[in-house]
Amino acid sequence: MSGVQSLPGPPMKDITIRKAISTDFDKFFPFFKKSIQKQFSHYTQNVQAFYLDTDYSENFLKKELQAKREILYIAVYETTITGFLLTKKVYGGVGYAIWLAVDPEFQKHGCASSLLAKWENDTVEAGGHVIQLWTSKNNIPFYENRGFTLMGEFPKSWFGLDDYFFYKPLAPAEEKNYLREYLAKKKSKK
Repeated sequence: MSGVQSLPGPPMKDITIRKAISTDFDKFFPFFKKSIQKQFSHYTQNVQAFYLDTDYSENFLKKELQAKREILYIAVYETTITGFLLTKKVYGGVGYAIWLAVDPEFQKHGCASSLLAKWENDTVEAGGHVIQLWTSKNNIPFYENRGFTLMGEFPKSWFGLDDYFFYKPLAPAEEKNYLREYLAKKKSKK
């Protein structure tokens, strides 16, 4: 063998990456809650509880997704959600990621990269030209290896943590793309 180590868990070909639909929410939210509590240990328990009780409570998040102000991408193995990417709707040509998490058993199989790739494609299809996100220091190499550019550090930002700002250009910034829906409506009214 060539020294390539096989990782435990299913191969990426057995994992489906897609936009979530309303019937996915009841499976998604417990996974989201567990991810916040287990994978975002840099947040204190109080900050985790604050997120889950306020900004990302079950009811609030469900309403945001139903209103299509936020978009949820999920990685699914058989019938189990194994990862997710929560983003804002593209605005002014810019996509913004809020949360990205993959079940530890499914990490290092391409789930996170595939979730990002799906988001990138959908952003361009929606008329977007760039994506952006904030992350913690430990994730800097991950995003750099996926073509993102580190723009800066925000020391002691939200909840007293250091955050790092990344962006990735995807397409030319053209008004005909990021105002596509508005311009079509305007044209149809004439």
